[in-house]
Amino acid sequence: MHFMADSTSNATAATFDFRRARRRAALSSVMAQLRGEDARLLSYEVVRRKLKAVESAEQRLEDVPVDAIIGSVGRYQDFTREFLPRVDEDRGRWVGVKLAMTGLEGVPPVELYRIGDAYFVKDGNHRVSVARQLGAKTINAYVTPVHSRVPTGSDVDYQALILATEYAEFLDATGIDELRPEADLQVTEAGQYPLLTEHIQVHQYYMGMARDGPVPWQEAVTHWYDEVYRPVAAAIAQHDLLARFPGRTEADLYLFLSKHRGQLEGEFGWSLEGVQLAEGLSAGGRLDVAGRKERLQKARQQTAQLQDDRSEAAVRGAAKPGAAKPGATKPGAAERRAVREDLADLIDAVLVVSDGADGPSFAAYAATVAAEENATLLGLRLGAPATEEDAEATRQRFRQICEAAGVNGQLAYAEGNKVSAVLARADYVDLIVVGAPLGFGAKRQPWLRALAYRTRKPLLLARTAATEGSSPSLQGRPLLAYDGGERAEAALFWLAYLCLTRGLSPVVVTVGEATGGAAVLAKAGDYLVGLGLEPELILEHGPVAPALLRVAQQVDADLIVMGSHKYNRWLERVTGGVLDDVVREAAASVLIT
Repeated sequence: MHFMADSTSNATAATFDFRRARRRAALSSVMAQLRGEDARLLSYEVVRRKLKAVESAEQRLEDVPVDAIIGSVGRYQDFTREFLPRVDEDRGRWVGVKLAMTGLEGVPPVELYRIGDAYFVKDGNHRVSVARQLGAKTINAYVTPVHSRVPTGSDVDYQALILATEYAEFLDATGIDELRPEADLQVTEAGQYPLLTEHIQVHQYYMGMARDGPVPWQEAVTHWYDEVYRPVAAAIAQHDLLARFPGRTEADLYLFLSKHRGQLEGEFGWSLEGVQLAEGLSAGGRLDVAGRKERLQKARQQTAQLQDDRSEAAVRGAAKPGAAKPGATKPGAAERRAVREDLADLIDAVLVVSDGADGPSFAAYAATVAAEENATLLGLRLGAPATEEDAEATRQRFRQICEAAGVNGQLAYAEGNKVSAVLARADYVDLIVVGAPLGFGAKRQPWLRALAYRTRKPLLLARTAATEGSSPSLQGRPLLAYDGGERAEAALFWLAYLCLTRGLSPVVVTVGEATGGAAVLAKAGDYLVGLGLEPELILEHGPVAPALLRVAQQVDADLIVMGSHKYNRWLERVTGGVLDDVVREAAASVLIT
């Protein structure tokens, strides 16, 4: 009698649990409808067919996470996604399964299909339902793998299924998963995969135009991925853009940037590449000063081995009979080239700005800089052309300058406020070059003075233009004005970069007016020495600007590197500061960071 009483009590409790589960299922269905969702399980056959998945012949016994079971073969309408029962007719079966699972009898393993990380019930829906309500984390199951080209997570829903279906069709159409197995082109919105296919088709068309003949589809797919998509993806990763767009994928941002490109082409008159678009989307900042210095340090460490190898080779050569004794080895062309390759994306685009007063020769100077950095040259002519014929003639001269330097270049015009026009475009480049005659801060070019204080990108005020037979730009002796401040740290980075990539000997000047001038100067020296450079350190006294100009003349500096302000930027812009005095009087070009 006692056993019968326990059995009756257990059956009553199981029945109560079933009714509670039914109420929860009803509430879940209502809430899902309010959210525009479907609370039912996914249909295995629908998913398998849409993903073009193929069942395996093998079957393995394993413990499966209960939460990863999201669908069923035949009873997907009878349970919610949480495996709550949706029909009252299941009460007897459900109660019996619970009594077996909580009693001595036990139940056999369920049978499941697995697609990616998602599982579907072949046999054992009620066992899974009861296990979920009992709070079980795993369930014993015979699992049959089902192979799909589309990765499937355990959280897939009907919206995700639509995306997965489109992805499967995209993979069928392109074969990119086989041609480039590492490619991950998943998007988060329906309708985007046809756009990716269209991008490849357009790329195939232009490849055919350039080749003057048909291009096989598979070749177009791989060339698009390697030469178009991957550079943009690399820029997205370098700028850490995904962190600014939670829930989005790399392919999402690629398509966004492509759309953004068309908008900017109409606004700016340039056809920007994905790398420049990513630069602009990152709010104009590549890395903070500390991050840039860390990259430079790593690049130098990675290439230091080249010097060690050269030294060892020299020692081995000297050991041979009649060989000369090796001398000290300094960073050579191989080391400089390696550093530049490690920091190859530091300057991807150079903007050269002209208001017509500096002549076309400064475009040649900027083209030389762009060639040294393997960068694109974007020209901006401020003000409207007198006639369309004049505009075309200017564009033709610009194209000739770019061809002579071996760089890709585009020229556009901008009307209205000059400073605003430059700043709007500055986010999409890494360096701005402007021809700056002596005394530029006077009435002749007041906009250039405002630009020097307001731009967030390095600004190169070029004193001399590149002419035929002249030496390459930024190849002379650079001088850094260093006071230990934030802007001076940025200038220190650029000095180190120029010296490492061009084999230059830096000069660092600190004026004694700065607090602890000797210690400040030593700080800059230690950093440069740590990079393998041999700086000349000079401590000066007196007014800052005259001291800097005096040293620049003494060491015959071709370039002065300095921050855009020392104290308050707004105050210096109003009252004038060291920057004004130096760029007005120095014979050397000035790089303002």
